[in-house]
Amino acid sequence: MLLWLSALLKQVIAAITYQIVPTDTQYAEIPIAAVSSMYQHKGFGSSLLLELKKRLQSVGICTIFCWGDKESEGFWLKQIRMTRIWIG
Repeated sequence: MLLWLSALLKQVIAAITYQIVPTDTQYAEIPIAAVSSMYQHKGFGSSLLLELKKRLQSVGICTIFCWGDKESEGFWLKQIRMTRIWIG
């Protein structure tokens, strides 16, 4: 899990979880990614996802699977266009 913390506010602003599945492959899944409503549309989710992408690439992960509900669909579509989340 990666967290974006605000030292000033002493709270979690955003979080993302991931799992390498199965452990001997080059695939990872992101079952949960969330940004506090007050901080949405300000780049926190994108920054957190970019950091996770870099970390996964460094250990040989070449494909990331993500999914979500209708509310988060726009975020994931934006990430695919902006960061080419499908690394492979």
